[in-house]
Amino acid sequence: AIAAKFGRRLSVACIGMAEKGEDFSTLNDMVDEATAYGSVAHFGKPSLDADSLSNIITGLASSLTTSKTEMTNLVTGQVRKVRMDVTRERKNAPDDLWLTDDWTSFTNPPEKHVNNIWSWNTQMNDFVRVIDSRCGVCWNHSPLHTCSYCEAFHFCVKCWTSPNYARHRHSGDCPGFIAEVVNGKLVEKDLPSFNVAMKKQIFGEGAERIVRKCRFLDENKDFIGPVMVAKESRFVGESNSHDDYEKRMEYHREFMRTQSVAADMAKQFNDALESLSGFFHANSTQYVQNYVRQIPKIKFLEPFVVETISQKGEYNVLVEPMLEGKYVKFNDNMGMVQGKSTSVSLDDLSGAMGNLNLGKGISDGLMGIIEEGSEDEEDSDDEIIEEKKKAPEEGSYTFDKIKDEHVPQAFSHFSYEKSKKYFMVVDLQGVLKVNGDGTKCYELTDPVIHKRRNKKKKKLREYTFGRTDRGEKGMKAFFRTHQCTELCRLLGLEPNDHCLNCT
Repeated sequence: AIAAKFGRRLSVACIGMAEKGEDFSTLNDMVDEATAYGSVAHFGKPSLDADSLSNIITGLASSLTTSKTEMTNLVTGQVRKVRMDVTRERKNAPDDLWLTDDWTSFTNPPEKHVNNIWSWNTQMNDFVRVIDSRCGVCWNHSPLHTCSYCEAFHFCVKCWTSPNYARHRHSGDCPGFIAEVVNGKLVEKDLPSFNVAMKKQIFGEGAERIVRKCRFLDENKDFIGPVMVAKESRFVGESNSHDDYEKRMEYHREFMRTQSVAADMAKQFNDALESLSGFFHANSTQYVQNYVRQIPKIKFLEPFVVETISQKGEYNVLVEPMLEGKYVKFNDNMGMVQGKSTSVSLDDLSGAMGNLNLGKGISDGLMGIIEEGSEDEEDSDDEIIEEKKKAPEEGSYTFDKIKDEHVPQAFSHFSYEKSKKYFMVVDLQGVLKVNGDGTKCYELTDPVIHKRRNKKKKKLREYTFGRTDRGEKGMKAFFRTHQCTELCRLLGLEPNDHCLNCT
């Protein structure tokens, strides 16, 4: 019950010290139960000496430090209040096949329904509204007719044959819809329906967000379409208040912007791979294409915001498809690379320790972790994407030395150079999917973007990426653990001055 309430904030350390052969099954069961609800739990059976016990205690202290860091606002140094209005389901609990009392459905206008669904337009750097697939008069999902003028308003058969269609045509609604479509503020999306249900218990929890299962519903309230997830903030007052619509939308805005920019960068990365054969002799084209085809591509999920209305008021959650497969974090925003330890600078460490009161050091808040400063005044051109494709580094290439695990780190390096060293996409996490034709793709979500500041670039000023953006210090942290591989060299990526492992 405690683990279900506190989740990842709860750290459980069980230490068994006894004669050989003693039964510690009860302690193991406690650890397993806590882990099943997302808590950080360990069982240790140290040798009867100080060094062995010290290692276990050090691990617990590290876990507590991580929890306290997550609950601290990097800008103000203030402790953020974690939500206590959620409960957790056990990990690997079977999916429900139909609606139960464990779900909240939004299907009954006007009492409880989906009011709008929002997508994102990277060029506009803003939300765009998705065309509602229901009858705009009675909210019915039955076979629909579409207004032939605005092509953005639907009618069921009954409402189509009533005066409602003429009323729509001669009101200000129809021209308004036309203007929104022309200006790109109203878009068509292939969604199963505008009815949704969300599970009351959460099943996942990260440093910033909690995650619950979400499903689209048909007219009979049966599940349709793929399993989705609904994400919102772990913290009080960020995306979970019914009273502050704009504050909640701003929280989702930074997430949508970050994932959209990362998706555009992934497209650039995939295009760069596909165009590699053009840099080689014509006799080698097919050979290069065959090897490039085996290199996994990068794809970020496309999220959208579902806006619901109920007796409690308006509420927004961010929704995207559930990733199927083994979920892995390939790197993070502090320099961690999968399979390698994180390299943390003394400046970062002393700033964090001082603020968290975990030891002596700088006590002026975690602002020391964020790089504010590179206000370079050169290159006032507002374009931040390098259009010219880089040729592979001169020399011979051993294609069979390129491994799947090289791809995420090469992508982070690529994003830095492709954006003229203004952006870096990190915190890459998701699954490696094998397609039916044998090709592979990393399907990723929840990225972090580090941004280098420049006052003269309007686009950089307008693009903010949330509290996880560590600026240039985040970029340096990546390069301190990054090791350029054959793939980096094949893409023509340059070793960085802060890269300790690149030659």
